[in-house]
Amino acid sequence: MNKIYVQAKSLKNFISNASHEIKTPLMEISSQLDLISMKYGAKQEISQIKSTIKNMNSLIENLLFLTKIQSSSTDFSIEKFNASNLVNSCIQKIESFYTNKKINIEKKIHDDIYLSSNYQLFEVLVKNLVENAFKYTKNN
Repeated sequence: MNKIYVQAKSLKNFISNASHEIKTPLMEISSQLDLISMKYGAKQEISQIKSTIKNMNSLIENLLFLTKIQSSSTDFSIEKFNASNLVNSCIQKIESFYTNKKINIEKKIHDDIYLSSNYQLFEVLVKNLVENAFKYTKNN
């Protein structure tokens, strides 16, 4: 039993370290793309590459979050927060990566809807739902 615990802990550490190591080159690539874009143009192609980088970063964040969830040190505290702002923010962030799909977004979100929940878990839920909505909606 102790050997399994040690291996599981080792795997979690590896995932955490690997995730952080992968994020650094992605940030460098994104910065270089910004420079190329300013110098040469090619906005559409660069936008597509940056969208892919954003998706990879999102996968890494989810992987890190899942690793945190599996560790006993994760705090699942409940707090009251403005869910309307969180949902609108998630839509705004993700929407910018799918401009090439030309999707018309109609938001019917009331202001000041408060929720008592774990903020991080709710944010992951909303991001995944919004991301999937964009990914699987046909163009135009």
